[in-house]
Amino acid sequence: MTRSFVSEWVKLRRRGMLVATLLVIGIAALVVGLRIATAPSSPSPQGQHNGLFSAGDLTTHLLGQADGFARALGSVSTFVGAVVLSIFAFAVASEFSEATLRNLLVREPRRLRLMAGKLVALATFDLAAILAAALVSLAAATLAAHLAGVDSSTWFTGTGVGETAKGVGELFVSSLGWGLLGALLGLLLRSPAFAIAAGLAYALPLENLLLRVWSGGDRWLPGQLLNALASGGTTSASFTRAVLLITVYATAGLIAAAATFTRRDVTV
Repeated sequence: MTRSFVSEWVKLRRRGMLVATLLVIGIAALVVGLRIATAPSSPSPQGQHNGLFSAGDLTTHLLGQADGFARALGSVSTFVGAVVLSIFAFAVASEFSEATLRNLLVREPRRLRLMAGKLVALATFDLAAILAAALVSLAAATLAAHLAGVDSSTWFTGTGVGETAKGVGELFVSSLGWGLLGALLGLLLRSPAFAIAAGLAYALPLENLLLRVWSGGDRWLPGQLLNALASGGTTSASFTRAVLLITVYATAGLIAAAATFTRRDVTV
């Protein structure tokens, strides 16, 4: 497992991956800053989610509370999740499309250990990116709050720091859920382009379409539950419900991934 972990980190340190990560961090910080700078004084009549970014109930009053920054950070959970899904899907599927999996299996024939090391490496990369995005977003959010007349001093109290840490942790766990979906699609489809396209198609238009015809979908659909988890719970799905159902979905996904990876022949 250690060798596959180190091997994956060598790939993750490529210049293209680092540049893409920096771009994502910058976009996340920009969106958080804009959300704060344009926050209304009363809740928006729109729903909790709209495309890549949440639309819900960020107001100047809520942003001025100790968990204000954590709330703003949660609004980019779907955007971050879509990126993490793409990274995991590409990392897993490219081993098939680039015909490198056979060489990896020669060095580590225990397939589950190989995949475990790969996923742990991807998870640590995800964590590092989330922490960097949170720090840059905090700087952008503080400036935006000052310009918008929002009191951000409560973010830096003991309670505020705790709420921020909790929000970062929730965003990380939520992004891991998206990442596992991407890894599973990568294993099943074996093509980076198809895996990423399928994942993004589900995360963005498909779930939104399902919500239009299924009134209770926000209590069961994985994407909505991951958004609820990143936000500390919503009116439709509590944090506890989101954690429990996502755990069930993730367990089923890991079992399916393990069965697929250990039983399918490597033909390239």
